[in-house]
Amino acid sequence: MGFKKTFFMLVALMCALAPFQGAYAEGGEGSYQEVIDSYGMQVVQAAPPGITPLRVHSPAQLAALAKGLARGARGSHTRYAEPATRKPGGTVAATSYGLVTRSCAANAGAATFSTTADINVGYSGSFRWIEAVTNLRTGLSGFTLGLSMTDAYSYSYNQTASAVSVAGGANVHAYILLDTGATTVYTTPVSCSFTYSLY
Repeated sequence: MGFKKTFFMLVALMCALAPFQGAYAEGGEGSYQEVIDSYGMQVVQAAPPGITPLRVHSPAQLAALAKGLARGARGSHTRYAEPATRKPGGTVAATSYGLVTRSCAANAGAATFSTTADINVGYSGSFRWIEAVTNLRTGLSGFTLGLSMTDAYSYSYNQTASAVSVAGGANVHAYILLDTGATTVYTTPVSCSFTYSLY
């Protein structure tokens, strides 16, 4: 095979592969556009005021970030169980009330989403019961750079004298600055719940 023919075949092969080189240059994760399409991200002009976007330098990093945030969409449930009666010597003569604070958590990437509630517990003699659930709230903590939260909700359900469940969730938005200069936003729902019971 002559030099010229070999040269032109190599040029033709490089031209044929060129569209795929950028797409799979980063650990098989594909191009930025493929990752954006795969996770339903949106390209925006800029992050909202007060939000400093996260920075990524490859499609693989963008995909890893989205995967970490998506784990919170699975939800989590925590159970708390405490004795309904006090130990001997710990009784009170009259009815009184105390406050118990409990919470649950779910991963939101490197941040943590939580739902918290205050539970009013009644005491009479050696017995305890659940009176009411108050001050329900949700929040993000930990590494929250580039994150915002909307549509937060929390509520209690299945309340009896001996047990109550609490659930909460929100949409978490991650604003991400690509090394191309474009800004994307990835939105995922996160949620968690817990049950507090007296036995």
